[in-house]
Amino acid sequence: MCDILSRLSNLASPSEVLSLRDQIQNLSSEVLSLRRALDGTSWQEHHPHHLKYQEVEYESGTDTVSEFSESSSSCPSCQLSRMQKNEGERERQRRGKYGSQQQLSQVDDLCHMTVPLTEDAIMKILHHRWRNGLNMTKIGSITLVVNSFTGPQLNQVLQQKYTSNTSSVIGCIAVKVLDKFIDTNTSQSVVFCGTGGSGKTHTALATLRQLFHLAGGGNETDSFKHLTAGFTVLQSLSSARTEFNANSSRMGQYIEVLLSDCAIYRTKIHCYWTDQCRIVEPPATGDNYHIFYQLLAGLTNEEKVKLHLQGYSPIDLNYLNNLPRDETADVENFTKWRTSLAVLGIPFFDVIRVLTAVLLLGNIEFIEDGGFELDIKGNAEIKAVAALLGVSGVVLYRGFTTRTHNLKGQVFRSLCDADTANETRKRLSKALYCRTVAAIVRRINSLRRPSSHSGASVSSDEIQSSDSVIKPLQQSSPVTSKSSATHSTSSHSFPGEGFIGLVDMPSFQNLNCNKLDQLCMNLCAETLQQFYIHNVFTSSIEIARAEDIENIMEMEYIDNKPCLDLLTCPTNGILTILDKETFYPKCSCENFIESLENLHQDHNRYFSPAVDRDQSFGVKHFAGNVVYDANALLEGNRDVLSDDIVSVFHKKACNFGFATHLFCHELQALEGGSPSGTIFKVFSSFHSDNSRKSYEGVKSTHMQDFQVRLESLLKTLRQSTPHFIRCIRPNNSEDHVTFDQEVVKEQLRVLQVLETTHLYAGGYPNRMTFGEFNKKYGFFAPKRMLHKTEDKVVQDCKTILDCLLRAMDKNSLPYCSASWALGTKHIFLSEEAVQYLELCLVERRQQALTLIQSRVRGWRCRKRWPLLKRQLKLHHITMKIKRETPPCRPKLFDVIEPPPPPPGRPPPESNEYQKLKIIQQTCQIYGLNMDKPPPIPRSRPYTVAGGVKVFFPQRRIMKCNYPDGKNSKTFLKSGDVVLVTGVSQRQGHLIVQHRGCAIEVPLCLTEVYRNVSAVGTKI
Repeated sequence: MCDILSRLSNLASPSEVLSLRDQIQNLSSEVLSLRRALDGTSWQEHHPHHLKYQEVEYESGTDTVSEFSESSSSCPSCQLSRMQKNEGERERQRRGKYGSQQQLSQVDDLCHMTVPLTEDAIMKILHHRWRNGLNMTKIGSITLVVNSFTGPQLNQVLQQKYTSNTSSVIGCIAVKVLDKFIDTNTSQSVVFCGTGGSGKTHTALATLRQLFHLAGGGNETDSFKHLTAGFTVLQSLSSARTEFNANSSRMGQYIEVLLSDCAIYRTKIHCYWTDQCRIVEPPATGDNYHIFYQLLAGLTNEEKVKLHLQGYSPIDLNYLNNLPRDETADVENFTKWRTSLAVLGIPFFDVIRVLTAVLLLGNIEFIEDGGFELDIKGNAEIKAVAALLGVSGVVLYRGFTTRTHNLKGQVFRSLCDADTANETRKRLSKALYCRTVAAIVRRINSLRRPSSHSGASVSSDEIQSSDSVIKPLQQSSPVTSKSSATHSTSSHSFPGEGFIGLVDMPSFQNLNCNKLDQLCMNLCAETLQQFYIHNVFTSSIEIARAEDIENIMEMEYIDNKPCLDLLTCPTNGILTILDKETFYPKCSCENFIESLENLHQDHNRYFSPAVDRDQSFGVKHFAGNVVYDANALLEGNRDVLSDDIVSVFHKKACNFGFATHLFCHELQALEGGSPSGTIFKVFSSFHSDNSRKSYEGVKSTHMQDFQVRLESLLKTLRQSTPHFIRCIRPNNSEDHVTFDQEVVKEQLRVLQVLETTHLYAGGYPNRMTFGEFNKKYGFFAPKRMLHKTEDKVVQDCKTILDCLLRAMDKNSLPYCSASWALGTKHIFLSEEAVQYLELCLVERRQQALTLIQSRVRGWRCRKRWPLLKRQLKLHHITMKIKRETPPCRPKLFDVIEPPPPPPGRPPPESNEYQKLKIIQQTCQIYGLNMDKPPPIPRSRPYTVAGGVKVFFPQRRIMKCNYPDGKNSKTFLKSGDVVLVTGVSQRQGHLIVQHRGCAIEVPLCLTEVYRNVSAVGTKI
């Protein structure tokens, strides 16, 4: 059969070969499907997984063509005959449905599964790989990462030393992304998705560390140390303990790594606040942000006295929950946080004063006692807060309890009730905290190294968004991502210039009471899920249909676009109605729910809850049904600050410059620092110092601002090549030995892993234009057979495929293992076809690299050979002269007799005699004997290592065993760290303390222990 196919392929044209290949592929698939139904095996078990690239001679000429080779591959008929001979092996496979544990662990790509493609089989493979320490499993170009809960702590990920093992999870991701960036000259993005506690942030930071090692100079550069300090500060400020995650990141991050000439020159962090309510209302099952507990545990008594925190503990502060915590770890983390602030150049007490003020604001409560003014519960706390913020206590009280109104140009003031004053206190707490974090982020983003193309990139903080997603209200758009303006196209004018974006956004959340923060998180999760579905499923299937591709694999997947349209539709979406109702004078929860019921009662993703129908509504998200509190949504969306409380921080009334800086843009809008009835946002939309000088007030809601920034992020992702990392949590207890199948199965269904595997195993998930395909894989065909013109790109593509078919025929590869289809503009490739081509490309590049290196090294040797030859001849002559000349070594103190003087004259003193007298005088001065050599000087109290004097005692590491163990017992083994107390009397030996005994060890067997900072003096 193989010989017949080979002869037909030699005689037929490329189009006939393709037609023949399609017919054989269909026949082979039917035969193997029938065999699979009979014996329970799948056709994937006969696919070649390990291929080798080689050069073979083309039959019609001397040119070479690339081919695959495999020792045990054959055509489909040969495979069937081989299957009939292996009845015993099939019987063993029937007994073990999924194979042995070792076989399951070796499946690194789910497209190569040798068992029926089911959800249980996928979970079984993930389980066995996770138990064997293999956390990463691929689905073609998509990566699944199962959290092992065994890595370093989150604040130590960037500080961990880089490992050169490229087979690790992070090494593969970083190398793959950087190689794609270099090969295609297009920006890349890595999207980390998964449930809470699945390790998204950990994996993202580890990927960032590997990118710096590969393209940023390593972890010893100043820029990396600056970035490490920044993330250390942010992790304490933005992470908190939740019900299922002890270190959950509550703030979305888009890390933008800018490259020029394929080298990192700047890294920017874009933050997305999604959990502001935690600052003032932490949930009962979790904690507030880590920094509050760390500062209470890490501050000294003197510092607590200065900050008015003496005598306070978490149980005494209303903003904190009194759950058990590890105080030792809090103290250690606070020390690192404090050191990192110093690295960033941020004054420690400026930040800690604001954070302490936020804590004490929670103990202030305004009460109505029937009088003209409100009474205060927590009088000592409001005085402490005023002192910490550098304002007067009376002025701060007036800012909480009064309101300035502007009615048709008439300004007047009124007193507030207790609820309004307490709400203002909460909003001020959130404003102080969020603006402090924003100031720190601006400081982190301020460091940059000059790129080779100055002006090629513009800071994202200096670009204003020109598109408005929400149309009912006019608003000032927040800043967009840098890439949408700087890298507006997928390719760049300068080679090696672009960005690599790491997207780590909060996961889907469903609580007992879901507020605006939960809606923001779920909207973000829905957006990223739709981005994944569009890139993996929708685009590939729709483009294949548009180009009339036959035999398209019909996929059944869950598309969340209806849910996203329900939320974000510009005309009648839930968020649009929410924004309209927020600032409507007569808005109420009942009116909001009534509007939703009238518009979306029949929508398949909208439902009314059984309880509190007038106060809540439900949305069927892709990860579950969520009931939202309408009152909380309206209150959170109108989260604003009055100018009465903002004017308190004017420089005329506030002597704390950092607090004034937090509200600098708002204070510029106040004429003379006096309130005029203007309202401001809790979290300012200004993200740079180059913002407008005039503030136009609040013209957008909190949800509108979040939508605009999310749409800007999505626009940036669309302009790059995405890479998807799907993170999975193995259990809900953060246990490194438990694999909960029910928990994992639910996540596999939400992430649609089974549907993705079906597409990559049997469809056309990859596509390329004809020009890109010819440029990348043109080495398959001889150069003389390619036209390399735009009007002949399709013909060149068919020629390359014809050569690939010849290679497959000669190596007896089954046609069903790799397939492709030609459209009008693209060539559609199966995943295994792409893997075949990429493996061939890597081998071809390796061969070319070896050839180039050998030629260059040979040229250098030939160029240096004349000089080297002369040096060898001169050396040979010199050594010959030395061998023939007897050694002449005069004694140092031999007495040289002067020649006899003439008669009648005194004997003259010769030069040698004068030198002898000088030597004798020197020996008399220092008490030396000319007949004996000088004594050996006393041992030095130090050793020299790397130009530095290292004094005793010191730690050294053994380079080999001592003694060697042949004639005596070995006391010290190679690699042991020993304590050296001094120098021995024996020449070249050190005194080593070992188990209470002093041992003399040769100096040459030890070296200085580099990991311990020794005290010494630089020479």
